Amino acid sequence: LREKKLAWVDVFEEIP
Repeated sequence: LREKKLAWVDVFEEIP
């Protein structure tokens, strides 16, 4: 579950 949550979190960190 944490891997899937970090998946979209990683994208958000690369957006800004």
